[in-house]
Amino acid sequence: MIRPLAREAGRFGIVGVAATLMHAGMAQLAHSLLAQPPLVANVMGFLAAFVISYGGHYHWTFASGVPHGTSLPRFLVVSLAAFMISEFIVWVVTGVMGLSMAVAMATVVGVVPLASFLINRNWTFAAGNATRIHAPVTDGARTECK
Repeated sequence: MIRPLAREAGRFGIVGVAATLMHAGMAQLAHSLLAQPPLVANVMGFLAAFVISYGGHYHWTFASGVPHGTSLPRFLVVSLAAFMISEFIVWVVTGVMGLSMAVAMATVVGVVPLASFLINRNWTFAAGNATRIHAPVTDGARTECK
């Protein structure tokens, strides 16, 4: 049996790859087919990826029971912060330090997903922890976890 943390981390990675592919694909399509400037195209890609990422993490990665009114704004804060941190890292590594984009992206990939996983697990979807581990059992009068 895979431990819950390892299972969540693996699922987080799968959803993250799917969201990343959506982000990059949508941004490229918006730029090449819709003639959007790169920064606008990137925002369009980010928004498309946001939908994939939130849905995947809410329903599959963390199997959250947190109401969307709580988890969605939290997820938006974490996602925007991750996006800004990645932009900052790229700016520092390429602009300030004069290193390559490859070094910048390696740094982003090493920092942002891990931080996002930990924050999403422990804050965004935290109230759903009990429902992730134990499925609620209802006997008509009361609900309990078994």
